[in-house]
Amino acid sequence: MIATHIRKITQRSKILNLTASAMTNHERISIGELSNETNVSAKSLKRVLMDLKLKGRLNYMFDKDTGDIVNVGIQAVRETSRVGAETSPQDEKAAGATMEEAGLGYCTFCGDPITSSTQRYCNGCGSKL
Repeated sequence: MIATHIRKITQRSKILNLTASAMTNHERISIGELSNETNVSAKSLKRVLMDLKLKGRLNYMFDKDTGDIVNVGIQAVRETSRVGAETSPQDEKAAGATMEEAGLGYCTFCGDPITSSTQRYCNGCGSKL
């Protein structure tokens, strides 16, 4: 029982490392291509990518038109968070009001804002809208 649990943890670690390595080799890749390269199913790959993002090993977003994974990189995350820290609560309220006025809403899967009426995929989770 313990050996099986250890084997699963080791396998998960290998999958995380393989996916992180594959993503560092690509600036942009489709979920299908990454699935073929890593030999991990597309459904499982989304969970693996989220784990890597939460651990700070990878930052990515999904292209709103094609659904491709765009590797943003850790440095870009730090720059974005610095810029976000400079916005005031009034600016955030105004941005939220603009979104609601436009009627674009939010992704039903992850809650990320929908930024365009022609957007086909969520930038946050890659779900088809």
